[in-house]
Amino acid sequence: MELKAPAPLGESETKKQNPIQQPTQVYQNNDIKQEPLPQSKPFKLPKINIPWLKLPKVNISPRNKKKIIEISLIAVPTLLLIILSIMVISFVKSEPYRMAKEFLEKIESRDISGAYDLTTDAYKSAKPFKEFKEIANKLNSVDISHPKEKERYMEEIPGMGQYAHIKYKVSGYYVDITVFNDEIDWGIHSITLSLINQ
Repeated sequence: MELKAPAPLGESETKKQNPIQQPTQVYQNNDIKQEPLPQSKPFKLPKINIPWLKLPKVNISPRNKKKIIEISLIAVPTLLLIILSIMVISFVKSEPYRMAKEFLEKIESRDISGAYDLTTDAYKSAKPFKEFKEIANKLNSVDISHPKEKERYMEEIPGMGQYAHIKYKVSGYYVDITVFNDEIDWGIHSITLSLINQ
């Protein structure tokens, strides 16, 4: 009978090897079996056979193709320029009306200094903030939460600038706002609250 060497206390007979103590294994490409990846079938759209949807085939000669390219090089930028100018003009025309609406919203939310900042320098020199606060309180005594636009028009006075006039109808009153542009920026130029005559 063979005697085994006694194991120290606290260790089992089958000593586990620490991952650091384990010998590194070197694999060769022949040892690793690679399974081929499953091939996915390409997604095919169903063919739509609608006769009126098919574009007719057009034979264009190389000379005509060159003309079309030359025309498109001029026409496309011109069209983009026209669209851009229309967008700028519509923004400029809508800006005073947007500002008048924003002005009333600031008055309604009791942001008196924010509303005062929207006024022109000429208005600020004529009406100091203390006087403007009284006008804002007078406007807030009326329900201006849902103003209905009754009238709007723009006029340009040579040498002065552009004026946009907006008339709102609120509960029993008209609010007339004039927005002025001195070719730098728009600003609230005058505010009038008047009773609707019945």
